[in-house]
Amino acid sequence: MKRLIVAFVMIIIIIGLTVTSANIIDKYCDTILTLINKSEIAFKDGESTDVYLDDIEDIWENAEPLLYIFTNHESIEEIGVSISMVRAGDEEDFLKESAQLKEKVSHLSISEKLSLRSFF
Repeated sequence: MKRLIVAFVMIIIIIGLTVTSANIIDKYCDTILTLINKSEIAFKDGESTDVYLDDIEDIWENAEPLLYIFTNHESIEEIGVSISMVRAGDEEDFLKESAQLKEKVSHLSISEKLSLRSFF
């Protein structure tokens, strides 16, 4: 009977960690995607994108250590490089680099969503 209780507790812990990781990843990805969209709109309107890019960098610096626990390290590193590329790029490459960043963040969000496919 003790083994069943331990097994049940372990299953509850694993489910809890899985749900928590999915929620954390989804929250950060949604926030970053929103800021990328706002920066693209500001860029198209001829306004400064520095405020949005600063916010993206701040959020990413806070999220990165936590995301390393839950996700693939390679994906996290690619997103970090893309953020740097958007920040360092010139006006000609801004939309291209931001589109690539959106794609990488969207892919991370989709790949880490809870589904039957993600369990197998």
